[in-house]
Amino acid sequence: VKGTDTFFNGADFAMIDAAFAPIFMRLAWINEFTDNAISINEFSNLSAWSEAILVVDEVKDSVSEGIDDVYYSNIEAREGYLSTLLVDE
Repeated sequence: VKGTDTFFNGADFAMIDAAFAPIFMRLAWINEFTDNAISINEFSNLSAWSEAILVVDEVKDSVSEGIDDVYYSNIEAREGYLSTLLVDE
């Protein structure tokens, strides 16, 4: 169970935080693309943890520029339920 510190195991970014970074990154993109279809804002500790992870330089630099556009296109191309929730870019 995550404590009340910034990251999962305390004040320092650790392996568990790095493991969740891709999940939180994709959730953030999905929420951006869909006007918060899968919002975690009602879970204050989870939301704060996600926000803390997503501002870490190593996390931001771990993906290529424009990958969010590729992810959007992938969702759109699959024509699944999530694609019906997409808002125009």
